[in-house]
Amino acid sequence: DTQLVGTMTENEEPSYSNIVTENGDNISLYFDYDDYEKSLLDLYPNASGAYSLRLLNHVWEYMPVVEVRRSSDDAEQSFTAAEVADGTLLTWVGSNDGHVTTWYDQSGNGNNATQTDPAKQPKIVEGGVMVADGLKFDGEDTLDLTTDIISSTNNVSSFLVSQTNDISGSTIPLALSRNSPNDARYYLGVVNAGNFYLGYGTDAYEINLGTADTSTHLFSATSNNTTTEAFIDTVSKG
Repeated sequence: DTQLVGTMTENEEPSYSNIVTENGDNISLYFDYDDYEKSLLDLYPNASGAYSLRLLNHVWEYMPVVEVRRSSDDAEQSFTAAEVADGTLLTWVGSNDGHVTTWYDQSGNGNNATQTDPAKQPKIVEGGVMVADGLKFDGEDTLDLTTDIISSTNNVSSFLVSQTNDISGSTIPLALSRNSPNDARYYLGVVNAGNFYLGYGTDAYEINLGTADTSTHLFSATSNNTTTEAFIDTVSKG
């Protein structure tokens, strides 16, 4: 496995970084900041967790964003963002289904989202076709986050892009913290009875984000010790 370690900020001398190879050799690299287009985590650093099939962190370029299980033989393999985009992943899966076993945390904190139960692994390839714009969860599928990804619901900002095909059901696309044991819900993009919600604290439907539909939306929320605010497509809903 390859591990990339190092930091760099704009207008500062780039730092040296190390790639630790399988044989234990250390290779020093020198980065020119201008060689990189700013990624999301360059602009907004210090995330507790960051998950995407696209590159969110320029130091993650050669590291995997996802690990996939192939349905034909249950073989597993990891893929970079480039390999997801250029067809390498799809070629490896072939005409089968590809199920995600690990969605890697690009923040560098190791808070990977994982699922060891094959019956609960979401699809990234279905019948030899890439799932459009992300991962497909069938209602029973989950990727589990580490229990300590956030230390308090009173100091959290979260962002989620998701789409539902069942507006009459009840689903929670992102749960950073659950109700038990401390009524510490933090549910983003909740769908219930035809509406979108933010679930927070003692209420799974704390803030109504409006009528649910089957379009793709950006859900976001911020909270501190005194207030919580939720947004859909950057529009505040209270």
